[in-house]
Formats: sequence, C-alpha cells, structure tokens
Amino acid sequence: MRTPGDKQVKRDGASTGKLPFLSPGTGGRERGETIIFFFPIAVIAGFAVIKFGISFDWYRWIVREDGPVENITALVYGLAFLLALSATVVFYRGQERVPGGLYALFSAGLFTMCMEEISWGQRIFGVQSPEFFRHYNDQQEINLHNFFTRYYLHAFYIVVGFYGSFGSRLLSPRIRGRFSSLMRLIVFDRCLFFYFFPVFAFYLYFDHVSRLEISLFGAPVLFKRYIHAKDQEPAELLLSLGFLLFTAINRYRQSAGPARRRATVYSLPLQEPKNDHKRNKMPLLR
Repeated sequence: MRTPGDKQVKRDGASTGKLPFLSPGTGGRERGETIIFFFPIAVIAGFAVIKFGISFDWYRWIVREDGPVENITALVYGLAFLLALSATVVFYRGQERVPGGLYALFSAGLFTMCMEEISWGQRIFGVQSPEFFRHYNDQQEINLHNFFTRYYLHAFYIVVGFYGSFGSRLLSPRIRGRFSSLMRLIVFDRCLFFYFFPVFAFYLYFDHVSRLEISLFGAPVLFKRYIHAKDQEPAELLLSLGFLLFTAINRYRQSAGPARRRATVYSLPLQEPKNDHKRNKMPLLR
C-alpha cells in the first residue's frame, strides 16, 4: 500500500492538486500554518486602525447590529455548516458512525450559530415576532440566545474560546498519540489559536476582569477607553473563521484516497510506521 512518503511531492506542493500549503512538501505546510496563524492578527490590526486611527464612527457602523461584520459572520458559519455537513455524509457512507455522529452534531451547531446571527432571517424577510418571543425574549426577536442572561451566553463563548485556544495543549502526549485520529476531528489545530483566543479574552474581561478593576480602582481601566461592547463583533467574526478553517482542514484530510483516509483520519488508534519515520510523516497540521 502506498504511503504519503512513497510519492515525491514538488516543493510547492502543486503535484497534490489540492491546497498546496497543506502538502508535505518542503516548507509547504509550514508556510500554510504561518499564514493561517498570523491572518487573525492582521484582521485585529485592521479593525484597530479603523477604530483608533481613521474614524470611530466608521467602526461603529461596521460593527453595528445587522451590520457588515455580523452578516459576514453569519455567512462564514453557513459555509462552515455546508463543509461539516458534507464531511458527515462522507463519514456515514464510509460506515464511520462515531465521527459521523460527532460531525452531525457539529453541523447542527454551526447551522444554529449561523441562523442565530441573523435571528433566523426575521429582519431579512420582515417577520413579526410572535407574542411568545415579544414577552420572553430580551430583544423581542426570533432567536434563542436572548432568552438567557448575558452571563450564560458569555460563559458559553468563554468556554468555547478557551477550548479552541488551549484544548490541544491540555491533552497529554499519551492521549494525543493513542487517539490521534479522533483528536484531529475534535481538537483545534494550534495554528488556529488567534481565531479563538480573542472571544475568550474579550468576554473574560467584559464580565470578570472589568469587575475586578472596579473593585481595585473604582472604575474599569480599559473598558470604554480602549475596549467597547461592540468589540464582540470582530471577536465573533474571528471565531466563525476559526470554525470554518477547522472544518475545511478536516474536510481536506477526508478528501484523500480511501487507503490514506484510513491511515490519517479514521483509524483509532493511529499506529506510526516503525521504519523510515521521517519520510512517512503524516502531512497533517499539528
């Protein structure tokens, strides 16, 4: 059976025909990881330039309710949902019920996030809120997240952001080695750190650190001077991009041939080849 190391890959990875930056060619994977890792930093810098250097009014317009950032976030979640759904179908066709079930739930979660961002199309189609939502929903909209107090919703983002940022670092090497195939399906790659950390840091500061500042100094040090409530929108945009990239990376891994899929995605546990280890190193993100 041919392994990834049996075929020489061009330096730019073009011979694979798919996503050259993820190929095992010399420097290809590292360049891809570098681009993915630093992209959210560039996005944050762009928002900071608009906010502090160009016009705060422009910034407020971009991040307003139903504004460009929120709509792009919904679109990104929608794309991630479609990729996750296609991965779910492939899993079930391959009789992989456990990962198929996990990705069915993951797909449902992404679809829900997408629709919640646009209140399930309420304002797009001009739908009036039923009496139940006008009475019990904090914003009187057709969505689920406004049934909860902000602290429960923010706690959800804190947990998701923490898991996406540090989940891969909290697992012991033994667990990562023994269940490496499963880990690739449920643990976010380290190059996605800055897609998840901003939402974790923002809501942690907004709900907890700012309170500590008030108790120590009588007023928040950063809030309103540098940090504003609507900064949640860029952070949530990066979160959606993190989910999209995570899903796209796993969908790419899944798109390999059947033999390679069994060796890189499905098998549990994954056994590394004993000989020629360096040559046959899996062409996957860490």
